[in-house]
Amino acid sequence: MAIQASTHPEVAKNQHLIPQTYMNAWSYNNGDSVWVYDKNDAKHPDKNGIPAVRSRSIEKINCINNYHDIKAGDLFTTEAALNEIFGFLKPYSISVDGTLITSLESLNKEYLRFDEWEIIKPDGNPATRKDRNTIKTALRQSRFPFIETAWSDQFESDWEGFISGIEKRVRIIRGCSPGQAALLPSDMNRLMEYLVVFDWRSQKSNHLLSEALDLIFSVVPEFNIEIPESDRLHPGVHTVKDEIKQNYLRKMYYEFLNHEKSTMATALTAYLQNLSIIFCLTSVPNLFITLDRPACMLQRDDGFKEHILVATPTMLITTARTDNIRKYIVSVLNPDEVLQYNQRIAQACDLLILPDSNKDISLLLE
Repeated sequence: MAIQASTHPEVAKNQHLIPQTYMNAWSYNNGDSVWVYDKNDAKHPDKNGIPAVRSRSIEKINCINNYHDIKAGDLFTTEAALNEIFGFLKPYSISVDGTLITSLESLNKEYLRFDEWEIIKPDGNPATRKDRNTIKTALRQSRFPFIETAWSDQFESDWEGFISGIEKRVRIIRGCSPGQAALLPSDMNRLMEYLVVFDWRSQKSNHLLSEALDLIFSVVPEFNIEIPESDRLHPGVHTVKDEIKQNYLRKMYYEFLNHEKSTMATALTAYLQNLSIIFCLTSVPNLFITLDRPACMLQRDDGFKEHILVATPTMLITTARTDNIRKYIVSVLNPDEVLQYNQRIAQACDLLILPDSNKDISLLLE
């Protein structure tokens, strides 16, 4: 029986936490590259010895290989993923510590003990070393890419056209009588969806979730234990807490994209029921920067927080509590107000994406 890994070559392995279609708006060469400032990039200092603004390919930033994929051995998995990854082993008889494994879920739990598996092939003969290597390679290479595919189909493919259309209509609305060119309820719902999606998709993820997990991790020292390199299932996972957080996020993503009850869906419902949108507009040369967390919570000077989405270089979306959730406000910011937003954005991240290479970084980091 031929053994073949389920590798899905049609789905990208280099998976973006921040979609390339989003970053395209800041590109200076037709979608290939952007200007970035990485606070942690000590390898490329400027003449003053601090990280320099430099060009980076959109394809190579804000991405991690197999980040959204469900792999063999993951804490979170699904029946479909188990069948995709382990299904070819159904005709085999596999035991661990003398106990026959009777489910694909159990195979997944015992994956890291693969070298201890007792494998009997469908013809009744024990698996040879070559057979075992073939099986092990197939399991290591297999992946279930539902999340990556669903992100693309449900949110990434129409982002550029959607947000461009919204901004054009918002700018028309400013000059119209009330009711003319108004945004539809479906437009507002979709914008809130994107705000929640961009918030949760970043590596730091939603601020409340991150704070809760950090609190838990801080009181349980075992979560900081380094995982042996041979047992790391995903790039970027170094400790137990890394593994727990990534698996929890994949669970949230899967449930949300599969239209199941989820924390993300609950957050979206709360936003739709309690918040309205404020469109903050600007124009050249006073453009918004963006970051590795396009939707995030910013600390205001008055002590309050606001949840923002940097939608384009010329439009930022923020939210406000209101009794009329269908109400929205269009505001044109002056250069000082744009700078204030950019400074708060710069404080909220490690990687800045800039509209041009001449941006005065010192102003942003004040």
